[in-house]
Amino acid sequence: TGRQHPHGVALMAGKRAVQCIGPSYWLADRKAAVQRAMNWRMRAISGLGEDKQVILEPAPGLVSVIDFGAQTRGIFATEDREFVVAGTTLYETTTGAAVSRGDIVGTDPVDMEDGTDQLVIVTGAHGYVLNLTTNVLSGIADEDWRGSNSVAELNGTFIFIALDQPDQFYLSAIDDGSDLDALDFSSSD
Repeated sequence: TGRQHPHGVALMAGKRAVQCIGPSYWLADRKAAVQRAMNWRMRAISGLGEDKQVILEPAPGLVSVIDFGAQTRGIFATEDREFVVAGTTLYETTTGAAVSRGDIVGTDPVDMEDGTDQLVIVTGAHGYVLNLTTNVLSGIADEDWRGSNSVAELNGTFIFIALDQPDQFYLSAIDDGSDLDALDFSSSD
């Protein structure tokens, strides 16, 4: 018979104390540490009379929902919609099914950002705009498009980092990621 220590340590008469519940860590050198808890998480217990403050409980596993059959290049979620670029296709996955919204060239990672009614997708020399109202995807064809691997949105304006001069950023028109002006740029200071 043994008694329970308030911090989750089992005390046995004439025996060593053993930590029953506590954080887990793992080191490559098994001589230094052999603690490892896989697929378990700590959960706090509340209530009067509980002798442990936390317990270990199993963590739920991952469930495969959609198999795109290609490498995922980017994922983006708006307030109420989800998008994935896998292979050369832009998918909307909001309903749990993959609905194609158009083709994105290349194999490099993409960056995405949304505005009022547009989703802008960039991948180096290529840029795209998905109209979130009509679900029509079109390439950025403006002659002032300089390419970008990064896009951000601020107050309706899309901000791109120039491929040809990475110390410069340039801006789109308000609420239109495909309308660019060569004079709307600045350099980092």
